[in-house]
Amino acid sequence: MGNESEKIKILNQLVGLVDDQASKFRANYRKMKPAQFSSERKLILDNIQNAILIANEIKSNPDIKSLIFDFQKLKTELSNIKQNPS
Repeated sequence: MGNESEKIKILNQLVGLVDDQASKFRANYRKMKPAQFSSERKLILDNIQNAILIANEIKSNPDIKSLIFDFQKLKTELSNIKQNPS
C-alpha cells in the first residue's frame, strides 16, 4: 500500500465510514428485512476488517493499538447481534 501518511488518511476515512455505518445499523437492524440485515452487517464487518489490516501496517502512531482493540470489540459486538424474527 502507500506510505504512512496515505495509510493514515485511508484509515481515517474508514473510521468515519464504519462509525456512520455502525450507528445506522444499530438504530435500524430490528426493522430490516433478513437480506438487508445480513448484507449491511457483512459490509460493516468487511470494512472493520480492512481498517484493522491497514492499522496493523501503521507503525508510527502509538494510538493504533487502542484503535485496533476498539475495532475488534465492535466487530465482536456486531457479529453477536441477532435479528429478531418479525
